[in-house]
Amino acid sequence: MRKSSTTSRLLAAGLTAGTVGAALLAAPTAAQAVAITSAAPSFGTTGTTVTLTAPSNFFTGTTVGVILTTLASCPATYTTTAASPAVSFAGTNPVRVSGTSATFQVPTTATLNAGAARAYNICAYAGTASTSALLNDATPTLTYTLLPTGTTNPATGPSGGGNTVTITAPAAAPLEAYNIARWVPREDGCPATWGAADAAMDATLVPNSGSTSVATATVPVGVGGQLGSATNYGICVYSHTSAVVAGTAPDSLVPTYTVTLPTVTLNTAIGGPGSTTAALTMSSTTDFLTGVSAPAALYGPSTGRCPTTYPTSTTGYVTASVLKSANNRAAVTLPAGVTTSAIPYNVCVYTSTSTNPLSRIIAHATYTATTPPDVTGISPGAGSSRGGETVTITGTNLSTVSGNITATLGGLPMTNITAINSNTFTAVTPAHAGENDVALVVKTEVGSDTLAGQFDFLNAIDVTPNTASNKQNNVWVNVRGTGFESYTWPTAAYTGPSDNEARVWLLDGSRACTSASPVICPQNNYLAASGTAWTAGSGPRAECLTPAIIGGNELFCKLNLAGGHLVQTSGAAQTGTDVVVPVGTYSLAVVSDGGVDALFGGTASVSVVSSGSTFTVADF
Repeated sequence: MRKSSTTSRLLAAGLTAGTVGAALLAAPTAAQAVAITSAAPSFGTTGTTVTLTAPSNFFTGTTVGVILTTLASCPATYTTTAASPAVSFAGTNPVRVSGTSATFQVPTTATLNAGAARAYNICAYAGTASTSALLNDATPTLTYTLLPTGTTNPATGPSGGGNTVTITAPAAAPLEAYNIARWVPREDGCPATWGAADAAMDATLVPNSGSTSVATATVPVGVGGQLGSATNYGICVYSHTSAVVAGTAPDSLVPTYTVTLPTVTLNTAIGGPGSTTAALTMSSTTDFLTGVSAPAALYGPSTGRCPTTYPTSTTGYVTASVLKSANNRAAVTLPAGVTTSAIPYNVCVYTSTSTNPLSRIIAHATYTATTPPDVTGISPGAGSSRGGETVTITGTNLSTVSGNITATLGGLPMTNITAINSNTFTAVTPAHAGENDVALVVKTEVGSDTLAGQFDFLNAIDVTPNTASNKQNNVWVNVRGTGFESYTWPTAAYTGPSDNEARVWLLDGSRACTSASPVICPQNNYLAASGTAWTAGSGPRAECLTPAIIGGNELFCKLNLAGGHLVQTSGAAQTGTDVVVPVGTYSLAVVSDGGVDALFGGTASVSVVSSGSTFTVADF
């Protein structure tokens, strides 16, 4: 019959009684000022990463070396040589983390004791050179026990347990009359002794009839996944002839049992802080809410795992409600307790808030709460209705990732968005019908902000050709702009100031603005009106006739420069020698309403004088 106390097991593992006593009973004294404080985990398999903790300034150099040995005393300098039957192995990948901490991996070459557990003393050195000095006392105080490994079938299962697995123990660690399997995170190794029962992580192993190696168990509810990816557990087996009690050491370890949570997606992984009305939408291609009628959620720090069962105390977490709308979709409230933080929150969803029976985790996502964008301005504040102009948008809390920013101007999307820093980005304006005081809307991964009345789309046009001889008639001109399809176009020549159809006119754009036309003049230095007539010198000089509209943003029309000069106050045709349009620089403008009443009242839309609309009449 095998002994079941931890001391007996370590003796059987190959250490001397004096070493075991030191490992289990001795506390550091003044003479042991350089003892390592802890090694975690202290039971496990090869490949396990072990963290050593020591007093202040213990690991003073930049390097560290670790030896695992069955020698009763640590060699004075670094060496893996040991006289038979003792064995020593070099800890792989030793890393100095700080003056009080270092890590190493248990080497894959480390061996068991004839298939059974073997305890190794841990010796730390200043490096891995043969002259590297021992850092801890010659008589070591800490051990790492290499456990024999068993198997489980199946080796994978659903998050939250409830399924049955078959565990096969190794021959050197047969099952006893009483056996408990405890699931632990794979990287944590086995607890050095079994303590109090843990309903979330423990399961009773029921041996097959007459077998000391094969048993079945129901996977406990706390064996849960994390963040939609495979989560690996180890299964530690504790056996006893009469009862598994506190102090029982592990006999064997099933290295890997894997569970997976369904992958879920939040409608946004980064957003503003919580409030009484805020909520997130969680969805999945998997029916993760099947059979769940009252799910619940916790927001917690992402520096740790989600609890695999709903905790009895939610201190340190923000509780949230979950409204299930379908088996694969739910709304998760975003409470006011979710405040802005550089560290994301874990969003942990459970079957309910019950702790008896335990509620299992069914979904896990992360959410970062940060300050939404605050847009303060756009420069320049006006531009061509044809779009394609680069503007600069300023504010605070803007994303530094261009792909995370979208913006609209007057309801239309801006393009070529380029983040400069968290306070600035540039973008290219869209084509938009002429309109003043349109809104700017900026959206980032955090939220959105709207500024009303921020930009004027000016009815700019481009003209080709932009020069012709006044000895010619039927000069066809191509005009590009926006919104031409919305105008009422004439079928005949202009008849006078009461004609309210759209027109394309050659205007004297150099005329100074006058107070007689307060609406038009601030934008256009022409078409000033007084009563029912054009103010002298401000009316049209010629009309571009028979406009043909193409696609709404382009038209063709013809200028009669040799015989189409107009009377500027009335728009009527000149007579005699005045029919020729004088040599000079003009502006070609598209006017939505040619009536004096419309222009004076400010209801017409006149294209802005720009370099693109300049037209030169020459005498060549």
